[in-house]
Amino acid sequence: MYDEGTDLALICEVTGGGPNLKVGWYRNGKLVESRVEHRMHHDYFYHLQLRSLSRDDHHATYACQLDLDVTPPAPPVLRNITLNLRMKPKKVEIIPAGLYLEAAKTQQLLCKATGANPQPVVTWWMNNIQLTSAEILVSKVENGTVSKLNLTPAIEDDGRIVTCRAQTPLLDGGFVEDEWRMPVYYPPLANLVLGRRFTAEEIREGSNVYLECQTRSNPPIQRLTWMHNGKLLGNSRNRENRDIILANQTLVIRQIERQTAGNYTCIATNRLGESASAPLHLHVKYAPVCRRSKPLTVVVSRDQSIKLRCQVEADPETLSFPWTLSNGRETTLLPREMSSDFGLTSILVYTPRRDADFGELQCWALNDIGKQKEPCRFKIVKEVWHFTFV
Repeated sequence: MYDEGTDLALICEVTGGGPNLKVGWYRNGKLVESRVEHRMHHDYFYHLQLRSLSRDDHHATYACQLDLDVTPPAPPVLRNITLNLRMKPKKVEIIPAGLYLEAAKTQQLLCKATGANPQPVVTWWMNNIQLTSAEILVSKVENGTVSKLNLTPAIEDDGRIVTCRAQTPLLDGGFVEDEWRMPVYYPPLANLVLGRRFTAEEIREGSNVYLECQTRSNPPIQRLTWMHNGKLLGNSRNRENRDIILANQTLVIRQIERQTAGNYTCIATNRLGESASAPLHLHVKYAPVCRRSKPLTVVVSRDQSIKLRCQVEADPETLSFPWTLSNGRETTLLPREMSSDFGLTSILVYTPRRDADFGELQCWALNDIGKQKEPCRFKIVKEVWHFTFV
């Protein structure tokens, strides 16, 4: 067996003969040029030099023919050789089952190598690393060799290059390969994060908050939906002009309220399915708010002690509770020692001793976010005694 691309010298040695002897080289029955070298007495050597053997020389028959010009005529004498070339594949082609592969699903790739002699060794590679753990089946077909690769791609394989390489044994440089940049389709992956300019500790009532839904998807996502505490969100505006705006993959909450706190989720959908992000809990800090929306009226006699309970909602819950008294003429700050604070509650022990001590008591809670916009109100009304004379 001779290697494709190498040179080959054919020599026809003729011993004896005479002036009526004619010798020539023939390729598949056609005369080709050759040269003769005379050596020692009656030995003749007829040389045929073949340069850079090509696949056209494969299975070509070269014959050295001796013709004698004698009477009666004698049949020619032939000695021939048929070349068997070791050749690299002429063509290697990857044939995928479709336009794309699906992640986590076993699919088959075909690779057909033609024009090699003998049968080539076919190997599969991904990003220049040979695939040795994948199932590979090789069969010989007419005019070539077919290799079947059973592949279960991962999401990370999207865009990686798969290579089929056909190598002719014992032939230097005798390989040909084909590449395919592998598109791997998969349902979306979604991850919900706060906008880059925000941290969870900075969210307070009245702020504008941006949530970003980061997605990874092939093919691209077709729909993105948002959920708040399990309920579908859409563009909306309430009476106080606080907006929820959906823009591309961003959720904008303008002038956020404490009622807007909770778990947010984004759901990305493409033609292979949908995926929901892990819930992002939005914690909204706010200034204290009185639990009661209406003032509490307390009827009390002079010098009678009463205990008033001021309860608020707030975040953070570290509070101070100034108390004030408004009697219609002036507003005064009550001494701190008159009240006791317990978390979100302040208890005031109050004893009106003169007419000026009656009026409206106001409890103002403060935390790091701010002061109550509206205090908790207690209307202290003097009890009036009615006497009936009989």
